[in-house]
Amino acid sequence: MEEEELGDGDEELEEEEEAEEEEDADEGGGGGGPLGAAARTSAPAPAPSRCGFPGSPAHSSVSLSDDALLEGTVASYSCERGFELLGPARRVCGPHGRWTPDGIPFCGECPSPPLALHIFTPRSSMRG
Repeated sequence: MEEEELGDGDEELEEEEEAEEEEDADEGGGGGGPLGAAARTSAPAPAPSRCGFPGSPAHSSVSLSDDALLEGTVASYSCERGFELLGPARRVCGPHGRWTPDGIPFCGECPSPPLALHIFTPRSSMRG
């Protein structure tokens, strides 16, 4: 009978130790595996999103704030002389690798200004 009592005592001791380890893990202590809480708090940060090339319409140029095209990169558009930008002048690389706002701007040809009509009056008629 004495052996059984010792066996029961050993089981109780093991259960208490396991309970203490669980409490340590819950409180951020050293429990929860060989690395403990340090392994849980030093998880690698997710890699930043990357966008593809934002597009460059005909008769335009695009300037990028970061050639790596990572999240937060700004694409700024401008048009050649004689063309005007139609659409957003700036787009930003956002989460999930998408440019916002959607849609690539384009450069439309500027209408020619109307010809000014010059009326010439002979100088002799102006003198009176």
